[in-house]
Amino acid sequence: MLKLGLVVFEGCYLSSLSGLMDAFHVANAHIRNQQGANARQFSWQTVAQTVGRIPVDRPPETNGSRFIVLAEIRKYRRVPPKCQ
Repeated sequence: MLKLGLVVFEGCYLSSLSGLMDAFHVANAHIRNQQGANARQFSWQTVAQTVGRIPVDRPPETNGSRFIVLAEIRKYRRVPPKCQ
């Protein structure tokens, strides 16, 4: 499985997210048709800085569309490899 995170941020276009989701869904259908159901397929999850309802399509103060995000982007600290 090829795992992807689609980043949602305030004011982004909902079509930018749904278009990517549709493209991966179509790609998975082609993979299954060509290689069978056990072939590696795309898996994705939407992520944002905070979990909850993220305002999309319009500025947040206009009370436009909301996209529900269930996973939070974590801040990772790059750790250098240990010297041997």
